[in-house]
Amino acid sequence: MEAGGAMVVVLARPVSEASLDSLWRSAMGAGRMAVVSCTARTQRLTEEAATDRNDVAARLAGLVVIGHASSGGTLATQCAHWVSDGLAVRHIGNADVPG
Repeated sequence: MEAGGAMVVVLARPVSEASLDSLWRSAMGAGRMAVVSCTARTQRLTEEAATDRNDVAARLAGLVVIGHASSGGTLATQCAHWVSDGLAVRHIGNADVPG
């Protein structure tokens, strides 16, 4: 967000129930950020639901930026699949994760 580029944030809860930070609201007002949700109701976020949500968001994105993914974790595994599928993935955190 500090770089000023456009981004989409995918929430695990309905946007209407989210408490958005003032920095996010400012970026949204400037047209640099969109906040969306994959669900219409609040529900417990399972690993499967998180994986599905991440996959939908990644495949819609022009560039996937990962702040942190644990080496060998579920998100790191997803990143490896996205990279092998030709998706653009960049990491701003740990460098030992594919992307």
